[in-house]
Amino acid sequence: MTTDTTERGLEQRICALLTHRAAAPDAADVRERPATYEAGWLNGHSDDYDRDHCIDLAQLTAFLKTTQPHLVDALSLDADSPTRRKFLARLKNEVGKRGIVEVLRNGVKHGPHTIALLYATPSPGNPQAAALYEQNRFSVTRQLSYSNANKRLTLDLALFINGLPVATFELKNSLTKQTAADAVEQYKRDRDPKEELFRLGRCMVHFAVDDLEVLFCTHLNGKASWFLPFNKGWNDVALPLNMFYNTGIATYIWVLTNRKPAHRQGKVQLIDATEWFSPLRKNLGNKNCALSEDDIGRVCDAFLAFEESEHSKIFPNRAFGYYRVTVERPLRLAVELSSEHLARFRAACEEVGEESLAEAVERIAATLGDGPHRYFNLFVDAVRRGINLTTKRKKLLQTALAFRDEAAEPVVKKTHRPGKTEPVPLRGLVETTVNERPCVVEYEPDSELRDAEQVPLLAEGGVEGYLRREVLPYAPDAWYDPASVKIGYE
Repeated sequence: MTTDTTERGLEQRICALLTHRAAAPDAADVRERPATYEAGWLNGHSDDYDRDHCIDLAQLTAFLKTTQPHLVDALSLDADSPTRRKFLARLKNEVGKRGIVEVLRNGVKHGPHTIALLYATPSPGNPQAAALYEQNRFSVTRQLSYSNANKRLTLDLALFINGLPVATFELKNSLTKQTAADAVEQYKRDRDPKEELFRLGRCMVHFAVDDLEVLFCTHLNGKASWFLPFNKGWNDVALPLNMFYNTGIATYIWVLTNRKPAHRQGKVQLIDATEWFSPLRKNLGNKNCALSEDDIGRVCDAFLAFEESEHSKIFPNRAFGYYRVTVERPLRLAVELSSEHLARFRAACEEVGEESLAEAVERIAATLGDGPHRYFNLFVDAVRRGINLTTKRKKLLQTALAFRDEAAEPVVKKTHRPGKTEPVPLRGLVETTVNERPCVVEYEPDSELRDAEQVPLLAEGGVEGYLRREVLPYAPDAWYDPASVKIGYE
């Protein structure tokens, strides 16, 4: 039998090993009730992937129907509708804000509903928890079309848990003259980190894979993406290739202790020992070298010397740390007051018993004209002069009448008295003029434009220096909240 040595062959082999069946799914295979995890994963299908919300709708819907059937009607899961779109938008925003791990662990709240999105490994002797755990849907999708901007862009593989993406893969095959290093370059060069699927926290990890090596990255950031070896972990000592029979995988030694001597505290030493080996007189499969006593001595000497050299590099712990920064941009809303828009707004008001708000807006429309009116705060002030504008009514104006418009003025959330607050635009305090008076304002953030940046702890100028260099040239109206900054380590 001929072996398929192409990337497609590697895809098929991985899927077959995961699912215990052929890699090409049909509709019944995608939506069937899952067996237990040990029996294999499910084949997903790219057509079921909702690019707007980064969700496999077929898998998510099947999971919720089986485990929480009361949500089927409450969330209108069976058909596209405003109710279902609101739920999916809430789920997308929660993942963007809290990260996929947190959302899977703790679920989401949507209106009166608390929605579980994963059932964890049950404790022994708990049959009810075990039954729920078996309803989890682990799925793998080949050639995932992930981009709304260019639907021809695809990922080789993506893994999902109950419809939520957790990992992506770019596959290469050394037999076709491409390796994991080429997959890394593909992620850096061709995978736009602004695509929703590649935003920080949306997936747990991104893998670059060939038949001999695996590398991974938790934060895609263009050329600055940092891939680490997944084969044996992140190294203190990198050993030569081809040291073992029938495998050419890279090998590393970790030296771990919680009792570092004073001169090593707060530091990490990386040793490149890939050139220190003795060739074998006769190869054993892929094994063509070994560590002699002298080679082992050189490794030990470099480790004990703890000095910078061609083969030994020393870094502070902070070199591997980062600030996780939430970057906001202002919500920009405009309003159209044509008869068509007014009719839709009246219908929305009647659904929630707010006909008086529709009447107030219709009176204003007679004065202001059709629009578009791109200063939402002025429009709200005009409405407020004709009716008591409660929080509910203002929300109704935003969701049922207004629409996002890049040419509109930012929506002002809060105004500070002149002289009481210093303007710091990068922290969301902007100096402007309201009613011909200078003041400092805070804008309403747009959740759809919210982004996350991973800023190295040692970045020049800290968080704000990094944002000025890497964010403001592309989004001059962006800001961050210092209270939201968290510290993590690769």
